[in-house]
Amino acid sequence: MSHSETGAEKTAEQKADEKRKNRARLAAAAALLLMLAAYEMFFEGWLYSALFASPGTAEKFSEREMRLLSDSADTILSRLLGFAAAALAVRYLNVRVFGKCGGKAFLRTLPCFFVALLNPPVLSLIFKNSSLDYSGAKMAWYALTFAAECVAVAAFEETLFRGAVFLTVLENRRGDGKRIFASVAISSAIFAAAHLLNLFTSSPGAVLLQTGYSFLLGGMCAYTLLRTKNISFCVALHAIFNFCGTLTEKFGRGAWDTPAIIAFTCVLGVFTAAWVISDLFRMKKESTDCFYKIAAEAPETA
Repeated sequence: MSHSETGAEKTAEQKADEKRKNRARLAAAAALLLMLAAYEMFFEGWLYSALFASPGTAEKFSEREMRLLSDSADTILSRLLGFAAAALAVRYLNVRVFGKCGGKAFLRTLPCFFVALLNPPVLSLIFKNSSLDYSGAKMAWYALTFAAECVAVAAFEETLFRGAVFLTVLENRRGDGKRIFASVAISSAIFAAAHLLNLFTSSPGAVLLQTGYSFLLGGMCAYTLLRTKNISFCVALHAIFNFCGTLTEKFGRGAWDTPAIIAFTCVLGVFTAAWVISDLFRMKKESTDCFYKIAAEAPETA
């Protein structure tokens, strides 16, 4: 048998092995999604029930506090199941999402991180238009629990929508900067549309507002992935945005819709949008090859 025939057989064996692995990944992802659905239908609220039934708990926690802890526990556990399923989907698609990020690449994404950090609710705390209902060790514990919740949500959604959806859309739409921008816009619209499912549990006005800023967040996260080549930065950006955007809603009270805060948010948002869009239009196809293993590992030709 010739070396070429042996190599062809090995290639066929490798392809067959990869197909078996992919079937196993899809089966595992489906099983995890079924577990997620089962959890949300039958097990949500288990911590609240346990706390409520525990003797002496009422002396330590109010009903609101028990709800907060229970909701965080439910979100963390369910989103971790979703993250595991999404990670298998990314592996199935054979894309790379953990590249090396240089300092200059990260600096390009700083305006996006400023938007996430200087969320209107955080500005309202700074300007004392709102306040937190807890302090000291209790607030630190709640903040830590909420931070873990935000990371779990971000890990699931970024792995799914940036790692799987965006990179799938981008693969055949990255010939130049305009097409790369279009890929960002399309995937962000899909991400925003997914939040319309919240119409079943929230008011239409709140859902439409969430859909709008989800589109913008999706664009920032897609841009961050393109620049840093590492989805970990997208998870961090998303988690910071969620944490700073809903901290006072969960643990405090007050208003953020003052003229000064709205004006600052609009200026920062317009600047960041202009920065991101102009940089996207300057991108080239070669800068995206690293996400796709076949392109990245193809031998160089003379």
